[in-house]
Amino acid sequence: MAKPPRVSKKPQVDQGAEATWRNRTTIKGVVPPGRRLSDAPRERVWHASGVDGITPPGTMEVEPKKRAKRPAGASRKKVKLTEKSTASSSPLPLQDLLDRLAAHVRENLEPNDELIGDIARDMLQTHAPFEIIVGFTVLSALIGTDETERQKHHVTLERGAKAFYNLARRLDPKVRAPRGLVPQTLDPLFFDLPDLAYQLPEPFVVRAFGSLLDFLQTDPEHDRALIALVYELRNEHIVGRKYGDQPLERMFPWTEPEWAPDID
Repeated sequence: MAKPPRVSKKPQVDQGAEATWRNRTTIKGVVPPGRRLSDAPRERVWHASGVDGITPPGTMEVEPKKRAKRPAGASRKKVKLTEKSTASSSPLPLQDLLDRLAAHVRENLEPNDELIGDIARDMLQTHAPFEIIVGFTVLSALIGTDETERQKHHVTLERGAKAFYNLARRLDPKVRAPRGLVPQTLDPLFFDLPDLAYQLPEPFVVRAFGSLLDFLQTDPEHDRALIALVYELRNEHIVGRKYGDQPLERMFPWTEPEWAPDID
């Protein structure tokens, strides 16, 4: 016995019929998000109000890098990275100035919880890159190789290292930060720095060190040496120097703290 023809249960739709919702409208159809009716290219590939001059990610045409062909049968050479290849031992000339500050701290200050805590809090609260870098130098000199203190202030020390290598990479593109540090996370702190900060960073370091003097005050003998060091650094990097027609001494003023002893 022959089977009856199969009847589709799918309702038939008149393709030429107008949808009810189009009545009394001039709408021809609905375009899904991201689709356009016109085949003409857009005049601008990206636009948003309030961001003139900003190039969004993905809109810049980058020429693809040409990869050299490896000869048939040649093995891929494995390169072993060493500490020397990942980070420079002396990233920039500014290191010499920071080393002088660290040497003074190690030779003249006894580390204690109050001093270390004050420097650490100041580093976490400030958004000024040079203050963070100088604080990192002082804090590292105070803590030294004390593993307990290094673990206790790990976050603060990492913030200081990020600021230092962020600046170092801007001064010298060849500088490589230690693996896993990611100094780019502090990029926003450097956006407002003037060009002078990269051309003559030493005066900024000297000014930042001067802002820490209240934390470093101890006894008259040390305080006298501390104030003498500040004058020595200012004479080397600020006094008698100009940026264009502007004296650096006017751009980086400094007033002795009230507790400063007289020096010869």
